[in-house]
Amino acid sequence: MSASLGDIMSRLLQKATMYILGLEDPAGGAVPPFYKIGITTDTVNKRIRQLQTGNPYRIVALHTFEIEGAEIVEQNLHRVYAQNRRILEWFELTDDELSSVLHSVEKMKDDIESLVVQVRDLDQQQSNDSMIIPTQEAIDLHLQAVALEGHKTQNTLRSKTLRAKLAKITGTNRGIEGITQVLVTNPSPGFSKSALKSAEPDIYNQYLTIPEHKISMKILDKPTPSNYPNLVAEKKQAESAVPTVLPSEVSSNKDPRNNDAVQIHSEYIDLVAKGGDIDRDLLVVKMKLKILCGQSRGIDSICEYVREERMTFDEDSFETDHPSLYSQYTVQRDPQRRLNVMKSRDY
Repeated sequence: MSASLGDIMSRLLQKATMYILGLEDPAGGAVPPFYKIGITTDTVNKRIRQLQTGNPYRIVALHTFEIEGAEIVEQNLHRVYAQNRRILEWFELTDDELSSVLHSVEKMKDDIESLVVQVRDLDQQQSNDSMIIPTQEAIDLHLQAVALEGHKTQNTLRSKTLRAKLAKITGTNRGIEGITQVLVTNPSPGFSKSALKSAEPDIYNQYLTIPEHKISMKILDKPTPSNYPNLVAEKKQAESAVPTVLPSEVSSNKDPRNNDAVQIHSEYIDLVAKGGDIDRDLLVVKMKLKILCGQSRGIDSICEYVREERMTFDEDSFETDHPSLYSQYTVQRDPQRRLNVMKSRDY
């Protein structure tokens, strides 16, 4: 079951310890300039012990930070420094780049901590039905949000174009070394709530018994892909050139990297980094707008910030009470082919 927006936001807004780990040679020799950027809600020493097994170097904590909303900072750094990422959360950094990382952490910590504490409380409240008249501050924040949403939409369109180009190069192979990876999955049968709801709405409604706190934040009058017809046309052209590959047609071979794929992948990772900056700035603006909303459900012509309790479907109880119906609306899912583009470069 996928996490709800409320669950995701709750996790993002948690207080945690952010750490930057480095390597030492017990014999005093030179070590590669690799640094792990991560977070933990446990102790950093425990995290080091988990990572130390099998590592020929001694892992040491270089810097630690207690941060409200630590995962926001971590996600941003992982994306901004995607070109430096080598494996998992390990990054190859020069001394200047490491200094830049530390500066970014301190700046983001200053920018978001007070906002995170206020928004964390607001997210758990229920909004009322009132809409606030916009103040000049709200209007200024809306202008920033609309501009950032436009940058995000353009960035997404460009990313999808590059992804399609890499999909074309990948073809029927299992991927391109270090650049793409093709996964073929055989999903197990699954219960279709939508089919039950359509065919048996009364029975479906009887099992809407599990309360769930829903949070939605929407910027009004934001740009859509239709505002960028040239980028949409480029995306469609790139996607139309991608061959249709059935799961059964995927070979066991992986292509070696070629210059074209490396160049496209580099551009893709640059967009990942740019997207990290956009998402960070947009999140800050949205948090400021949430604080202006307070308990209201939004600000006229600016945003909607709805928090409400909704009842969700109790699948376990339905299966117990109606095993034959549950079996009737359990559907076999076809094998799926999924292409992933690596968001870091380990070559």
